[in-house]
Amino acid sequence: MRNESLARRRRCPRRPSGSPIPGQARKRAARRLVLGAPLRSLGLCIGIAAAPAAFGADGVGGQTGGESGTSAPKSSAVEPIRLVASIPPLGALAQMVGGEFVDVRVLLPPGASPHGYEPGPDAVRALARAEGHIVIGRLLDPWMETLARGSNPKARIERLGYDLPGPEPPADPHDEEGDPHVWMDPVKAGVMAERIGSVLASLRPQWADSLRSRAATAKARLDSLDRFAGERLAPVRDVPFVAFHGGLNHLVARYGLRQVGVLEPFPGREPSPRWLKEIVSEIKRSGARAILAEPQFSSRLSEVVGRETGVPVVEIDLIGGADGPEAYEALLRAVVDRLAGALSERAVE
Repeated sequence: MRNESLARRRRCPRRPSGSPIPGQARKRAARRLVLGAPLRSLGLCIGIAAAPAAFGADGVGGQTGGESGTSAPKSSAVEPIRLVASIPPLGALAQMVGGEFVDVRVLLPPGASPHGYEPGPDAVRALARAEGHIVIGRLLDPWMETLARGSNPKARIERLGYDLPGPEPPADPHDEEGDPHVWMDPVKAGVMAERIGSVLASLRPQWADSLRSRAATAKARLDSLDRFAGERLAPVRDVPFVAFHGGLNHLVARYGLRQVGVLEPFPGREPSPRWLKEIVSEIKRSGARAILAEPQFSSRLSEVVGRETGVPVVEIDLIGGADGPEAYEALLRAVVDRLAGALSERAVE
C-alpha cells in the first residue's frame, strides 16, 4: 500500500450542495437535537453573554455578544450584524474579526460532526433572520447552504473555503472540491478572516473602516499563530502518525508532517476489513507513534487498532466541543500542542 493513498483517502459521504434535505430526515433531526444552547456551551466560546440578542430567544447552536459583553458598538444605535456560521471555527473567526459589531450564531451543536449533519427547524428561523451566512463549502456544509437559500434567499452566502493560498493537500478522487478542513491551516484562516471583514463591511458600510482594521489585526495574529505552529511542529515533522480521518490534511500539508494513513476514509462509515488490515500493516511498518481519535466520532475504531498495534491513542478536537477552547487561536494552539506532544520522544518514554 502506498503511503500517499492512505494519507489522502477521505472522509465524508456526499450530498450535492444544492440538494434538499429529505423531509423525514429533517424531522428526525428536529426531534433529537437541542439547538438552543449559547455559543459558549460549544467550548468555542465566542461570546460573553448568554442572554437573547438580535436573533431573539430561540437561538440555534449559539449566539455571541461581542468582546465587551454588549451586542452593538457603544457609540452606535445601529444593530450589530446578524451572521450565521456553519461550524464553530468559522463562528470564532467571525467574532475575532467583528467583535462587538456582530451577533454570530453557529448552527453545528456541541459534539456533532459537520459531515452529513442535518439541522432541525429552529435552524430555519435563525437563517431567516440573518443578514449574512458563512460556510466552508467544498461539500462540507451543504446542509446550511440549502437551508439558507430556502429560508432567506436575499441574504448573502459567503463560501470561504475556495481560492486559498497553498499548499493544498493531495487531491483524492472522492474530494470533488478539495479537502474541506481548511481552518486547520492558520495561513488559510488569515485569508478567510480578511474575507469575513469584507463581508461585514459590505453589510454595514458605516463601520467599514473599523471592520477592515479589525480584519487586518486578526490576520496579523493568525500570521503569528502560523509561526508558533511551525516552530512547535518542526521537531516532530518526520515522526509518523495515523489520523482518524482527513481533518488534519491542511495542517499536514502546511508544516510537512508525516501522516501515514487515516483509519476512517469516510466519517461515519465503517472501513472495510481490507482497509483496516492495510492500516495496521502500515502502522507497524512505519513505526507510527500515535493513533488519533476525535471527540465528534466514536473512539472504538481507534482503540481497536491501538490494541492491535500497541500504539497509543490520542484524542484531538479539531472543531471545539463542550469543554473545548474559547477562541480560534486557542483551538489551533491546542491542536498543535496536543499533536506535538503525542509525537515527541517523551510521549513514548
